[in-house]
Amino acid sequence: MDFMMATLKRADRKRGYFMIDSSTWAAARKDLGNLQILFMGDRFLVNTYNALTRPADGTAGTPSLTAA
Repeated sequence: MDFMMATLKRADRKRGYFMIDSSTWAAARKDLGNLQILFMGDRFLVNTYNALTRPADGTAGTPSLTAA
C-alpha cells in the first residue's frame, strides 16, 4: 500500500495520472486535490485477487500458506 500511496501523491504533485484500484482511491482521495477519476467501470479493468490455502489435513510436509 505504501507504494500505491506514494505513487498517487507523486501523480497529484506532478498533475499526472496513475491507474489505481478503487479501494486505495477511496482511502486517499481526500488528500489528493489535483486528481480525479478519468475512467472506470470497464470489465477489463477488474482486478481479481485470489488466495489458496492448504487444508489442515492436507499433504504432510507441505507448508500451509496461512501459517504465521
